[in-house]
Amino acid sequence: MKKWLCKSVVLGGLLMTAFLVAVTPRSDKEIIAENEVEIGGSSQTVPGNLQRAIYIYQLKQWLSTEAVQGMLQASANSSGTVFYSMDTVKEFTASAPGIDLRHHIVSSYLVGYVPFETKNIWVPWLTLSRRKMYQTDKITYKGRKDVWQNSKQAYTLPRGDCEDHALSLADWLISMGQDARVVLGTYKGTGHAWVILFREGKEYLLEATQKTGFNQMKSLPLASYYPDYRPMYMFNRKCFWKNYGSSLTTRYNSSDWKKKSIYSL
Repeated sequence: MKKWLCKSVVLGGLLMTAFLVAVTPRSDKEIIAENEVEIGGSSQTVPGNLQRAIYIYQLKQWLSTEAVQGMLQASANSSGTVFYSMDTVKEFTASAPGIDLRHHIVSSYLVGYVPFETKNIWVPWLTLSRRKMYQTDKITYKGRKDVWQNSKQAYTLPRGDCEDHALSLADWLISMGQDARVVLGTYKGTGHAWVILFREGKEYLLEATQKTGFNQMKSLPLASYYPDYRPMYMFNRKCFWKNYGSSLTTRYNSSDWKKKSIYSL
């Protein structure tokens, strides 16, 4: 039997409390060997009527949907973002509580929502800045410490905090064919979420909660100009990365970033 550990943490606006919970999957069959599925294939059916859900690079194994459901159920009472570890594999993915009061894998909050079609990569950022008001979850959700809106909810609901803004912006850019990712970390000592955009060999940092100052910008802001952002993790619709280098880095595409898992559902 495998043992799971989930660690809940609060990043300022992103909840980070420190405790560990051990979880034991119901069956070893919930861990699926790599050679039982085709990683790049379209089919998600595997032996034993189990569906693949998360591929862990370090183990070269898939987790079944049953295993992931067990992870999320174990986190049901956590009010913050939860990072999951198994044996020697540390923090291979994360989940967070949604509007429905249930935990969901963070990549699943990027639902592929496109408010409207555009080819101008500035438009999503500018539109979000004018459309959505920043407000903490404690105020929006009457005392709940941390609530994630998925990218569609984040665009349609009038208020949200940093990760809600970042999810909406990143998902829109991804739908435009851009390599955009949500980053979790700290900003000047306070937990924060923002967007990193990889474009034409450069890395741009987009502060999704920004509301003013766009008229003074002549180009997209390079990430190297923003050392106060301290990245720890990042994710898109499928992949989850962890920073094994310095949190002081302004590089998001270096060898210090390790791809930990793929989310396939």
